[in-house]
Amino acid sequence: MMFCVLLLVASLGLICEVTGDAWNTLLNLYSTPREGALTYYWDLTDADRGQCRIHPDPPTGTNGIWRTIALPPDVFADGRGCGMCFEVLHTNIGMSDKSTPGSGQESDIPPQNQKFKVFANNQCPISGKFQATWVAVDCDSGGQPVQFAFDPGTSTGNNGYNAHFLSIQVRNMPIPPRKVEVYHKGSDRWWTMDQWAAGVFVFKTEVTGLKGGQRRIEPPYSVRITSLKGQVLNTTIPRIHTAWQPINSDPPIFFEGISPGGTPRGLCSAVEEADRQPCGGSNVDENGCSLLNCCWKEDEEAGPQCFRRSGDDRQDTQDQYDSGTGGKGIGLALIVGCLMVAAWVVVAI
Repeated sequence: MMFCVLLLVASLGLICEVTGDAWNTLLNLYSTPREGALTYYWDLTDADRGQCRIHPDPPTGTNGIWRTIALPPDVFADGRGCGMCFEVLHTNIGMSDKSTPGSGQESDIPPQNQKFKVFANNQCPISGKFQATWVAVDCDSGGQPVQFAFDPGTSTGNNGYNAHFLSIQVRNMPIPPRKVEVYHKGSDRWWTMDQWAAGVFVFKTEVTGLKGGQRRIEPPYSVRITSLKGQVLNTTIPRIHTAWQPINSDPPIFFEGISPGGTPRGLCSAVEEADRQPCGGSNVDENGCSLLNCCWKEDEEAGPQCFRRSGDDRQDTQDQYDSGTGGKGIGLALIVGCLMVAAWVVVAI
């Protein structure tokens, strides 16, 4: 069973940041809650791995996850959004679940007035039916290291490999990888891999300008990964594996997350009106404030309505990593599985 979160139109503007600002767009999703609606569809299978090709789901796609989802083109961003996690809060189920293309079973109805977590492993624009507020959060790797999977263009079966083409997907990170580099022995240098659709990073040895045996690239592969927040770690991919089947990094590597810092334990009642520190931006509503684990007051004249708890020293994602997206409008649709429909809308922040 699948579902979709589609952001409703808040203006007539349409901004599709697939290149250039795409990383800043993803970064901003961790600090600014958005509002949208849900609809159900079906799950991925071995025969239909979705456009992210992340099937079966890694630990980040199962630990604390209620459903898997899909992204629209602007946030999918040629696969950059694959493997992200989002926390969702429903306040109004809205339409009857019997009206959706899903099974209509009780277990398929999103929890109401409860926070739950979803995992992005597909792309599909479609309209939604169930109101929700959501924000990007760190995925839980379950203590398992970063994994790699090979595109069929690299894995030729029976542990065979293409000596002039390397295509890998990085999995089980708490946040998306921003850049992947590979060391090429013949040229004695690191090369930045091109990012293709499905979050796949590609290196073609022809770019080295070498010929013959010096041009080849063979396992084990030395790789250097930069996360969305800028953390850089080195590891090795020890061997080729069956296409799309994961293999652990060796030595194992573990990345830090990017969310503002967990649930603060301070009290809302202990914060005086004059001391309120804003949380989540000026446009955040009560539901978004709840997702950020902050305090909410209806009194608009007494300072920020959404403010930090006492002792909350978390740093906003925008401030910490200078996302630079400001007040730009972006769109996001989240769908569990994928039914390819042509319509989608954006939200203006």
